[in-house]
Amino acid sequence: MKKIAGRFIIGAVTTLLVISLAVTVFAAPITRTLTATFRDIKISVDNKVIELKDANGNKIEPFIVDGTTYLPVRSVAEAVGYDVSWNDNTNTVILTTGNAPASNSTSTTPPTSSSKSAQTGLHYEFIYSKEQLREVGNRIYWSTLIEIENTGTEPLEIRMSGYDLTDESGKLLAIGSLSMVSHFPSILYPGEKGIFVDSTEIVGINIKTKVNFKPRWDMKTPKAERINLNVSDIDIREGKFGTSILGRITNNTGKEQTIGRIEVLLYADDGTPIGVAFDRIMENMPNGSSFGFDITIRSERLTLYENITPDMIASYIVYAYTGL
Repeated sequence: MKKIAGRFIIGAVTTLLVISLAVTVFAAPITRTLTATFRDIKISVDNKVIELKDANGNKIEPFIVDGTTYLPVRSVAEAVGYDVSWNDNTNTVILTTGNAPASNSTSTTPPTSSSKSAQTGLHYEFIYSKEQLREVGNRIYWSTLIEIENTGTEPLEIRMSGYDLTDESGKLLAIGSLSMVSHFPSILYPGEKGIFVDSTEIVGINIKTKVNFKPRWDMKTPKAERINLNVSDIDIREGKFGTSILGRITNNTGKEQTIGRIEVLLYADDGTPIGVAFDRIMENMPNGSSFGFDITIRSERLTLYENITPDMIASYIVYAYTGL
């Protein structure tokens, strides 16, 4: 039952969520024998009957088990505009629109939800993407935040080489270049998550303008190694100039290190990313030494919020490293 639930929409959305959570609890798959009833069930979306097919293009049919109708998730989700992918490591069906609902959200060309680089062994998934326009005084700013996971078996250098912003007619409104786009961190090891975030002013539009985001991704095997530093004593509090993240890093790499970075990925209580805070290490770090840090979250560029307070942060991921 649970193995089937991972690939099908079951009843209502609420049921799907409950079943999906149940699947992630059990490490070993459970196989059960079910009695299914087929009644030539059809699905109509906006008064149009859709053709139901699996990922390989084979026709499939909904069925009923114990009074519950099971529908093929890929066919139904794609019919209503969702992208569908499957994470075999976590037994999770991933539905993405590329644009989570939000006040003043813009239209988007979402990134592919599951991708493979031309280089063997490099696999990644875009697991969250959000864009929005916001008005600051008499200026309009476009912002984006994208979360990516290294689902492959090799280290992955993630970066966006640039992007174009256009209106619905295709007119170019603004651009972003590699030097402008922020990647946190720039190298992901298998199973790690990172965030792209950027914000830019667009001149000559209003808050209701539909903006299309066209990114250019450049994923490759990294030439450098990310040397991790130990992180401890994290404390998130209200500081003098906004929300502050205090902590300590320790150089336990076996040799002296120099310039490095501290990057904190911030998450809300529903697991969605809300921003990034970061700082640079600008002093020599002898082996075995420890340094305290205090990072103020600067919401104007590295988040989608005008102000992030400590109570908005339910969890975080800290990367402290050197070598890049």
